[in-house]
Amino acid sequence: MIDNFAHLFCRMDIRHYNCVLCGGRPTSSQRRPASSFRHILSRHFSVNAVETDVLCNKCRHKCRNTLRRKHIPIVIPSDKDESMDPTFTSPKKSKSIPISSPPSISLPLPSSSKSHAYCFVCKNPGPKLLSVSHQARIFAFVQKEIIIPQGARCCAGHLDNGKLSNDALQNTKTNDGVLLNRASVLTIIQSLREMAAEHPRLDFDDENSMDDDDYKVLIRFSRMEFQDIISSITSINSSKNRTKRTCVAILLIKLRSALSNKMLAVLFKMSKYQIRRAIKSARTALMTDFVPHNLGFQHISREDVIQ
Repeated sequence: MIDNFAHLFCRMDIRHYNCVLCGGRPTSSQRRPASSFRHILSRHFSVNAVETDVLCNKCRHKCRNTLRRKHIPIVIPSDKDESMDPTFTSPKKSKSIPISSPPSISLPLPSSSKSHAYCFVCKNPGPKLLSVSHQARIFAFVQKEIIIPQGARCCAGHLDNGKLSNDALQNTKTNDGVLLNRASVLTIIQSLREMAAEHPRLDFDDENSMDDDDYKVLIRFSRMEFQDIISSITSINSSKNRTKRTCVAILLIKLRSALSNKMLAVLFKMSKYQIRRAIKSARTALMTDFVPHNLGFQHISREDVIQ
């Protein structure tokens, strides 16, 4: 008789299967294995599921909806007769369809927080917060290697001409890593490519693109000395193709290195005619605004010389 009770006791399933996500205890008809959604639980809910874990019916639908919301567009041919190759894509007859693409790419790059309720730089709450543009996010990645998620918001005082200021980038608290999907990685690569194609090889308009050593090698002056020269010039009108800083830099490089106008045109991504006009404008402006106040006997009084 004792052996019969032991046999019945061993056949009884006394284990309790709790849902690995919500912690509830579903019935045998409502529980499903969590192994099929293991990557969703790990990426989006920070839950490390094992083979014996289960999900309730409600949490299983939640994982499915999370998987469906993560998608990116791909291009497929709309006319199969265009080519015998099944991977052929026609640029004129293509359409985009969404496919599943969860943020499964983990990169060891610093990233900021993402919230609509507070500034990701100073953590101040709204309501007057601005959404960071795509160009500002790419600029932050190029300057400080910080990934700012799409939709992140900050105070208006942290933006300078549509870009994050240096103080804002320095004070941004970052995480150690970031999760990106394929669409985000492709967007960053494409933006960097466009920036590299449009950006000149020598850029004096961006003060942070070169350090003092680069300035001294190219124009013999430091960055602060070059800024003092620029601040005294008022007779050059900046245009879309050339600014006041670029004109003066071209003249100083010409005087220091004796490069030809054709070589300078390659370095600044300008035409030879534009280089010639920039040199003439800078020379005229320096002789008018800078030389009379800094060189010669007329720029200083006799008392200042004695002192």
